[in-house]
Amino acid sequence: MALLAASMIALAGLGARRSWRRSHGALDAQLRASESRYRALVKADVRRVASTGQPIYGERAVAFPGGSAWLGTWLVRLDVDEAVGAVMGVSRDLTERKRAEEALVREERVLNELITTIPDNIYVKDRDSRFLKINNAMARWFGLSDPKDAVGKTDGDFFTEEHARQAYADEQRVMDTGPPQLGLEERETWPDGSVTWVSTSKVPIRDASGQIVGLVGVSRDITEHRRAEESLRESARVLLESQRVTRLGSYRMDLASGTWTSSAVLDEIFGIADPGFGRDEPAWLPDRGEGPPLPLRLAPSA
Repeated sequence: MALLAASMIALAGLGARRSWRRSHGALDAQLRASESRYRALVKADVRRVASTGQPIYGERAVAFPGGSAWLGTWLVRLDVDEAVGAVMGVSRDLTERKRAEEALVREERVLNELITTIPDNIYVKDRDSRFLKINNAMARWFGLSDPKDAVGKTDGDFFTEEHARQAYADEQRVMDTGPPQLGLEERETWPDGSVTWVSTSKVPIRDASGQIVGLVGVSRDITEHRRAEESLRESARVLLESQRVTRLGSYRMDLASGTWTSSAVLDEIFGIADPGFGRDEPAWLPDRGEGPPLPLRLAPSA
């Protein structure tokens, strides 16, 4: 609906002439096509402006036979010879703007629902690495009852100086240079001496002009995964050490391919020092009759 420029709304009973009202019947027709509630609201606004002399502005949805629209309307009283003559109304079509606002509200609602329910820690920081927003999962991670309690704080308010300093350096590098930081495994140290591990991605946030104004981060707890990896490494180290002490080697044969892998201790026992030694049956065992020799001839046991 186009801009209704300087549309005059005649106010019955306040001296407005019939000829003026007939010449501006377009607005009257629109009002008649609108819902009765809208017409009642407009009339109430007109009476209030006429009685108080104070201009008012309002935004309302208008229903028409062919659809609906949003109008933003200013109402101003016009005085003629110190007497109320009429009320002037200027209306602008706000339909597209309202639709865009409603779409943004829907998107924000979906985003907030996602942020609220996702189990990963999600946070938004400003250019100085202060928290602007965190989700419920991160509030629990910090031991907070309300995510808003983190607003304005930094990592230094929750972690040790060691981790806070490193996290700040990483975030400032992302915001200074632009490329995101993806899948970084961070070691978090806490004031009580505990240690946690997270896989973190940090992406810069830009304003309408393209300037970086902050970042959004997503962290996933991988503490148990890291502990499992460390446990496996420790088990492998203990096994290797026990093999060296007992001079007991081990190997594994892949029956499908005929290749095998062996422990370092087994290689030492058989004198295999060449990393390029073929670890397959032809290299390890001689053929019947002719063939390559064993890499090492074992002395018979006593």
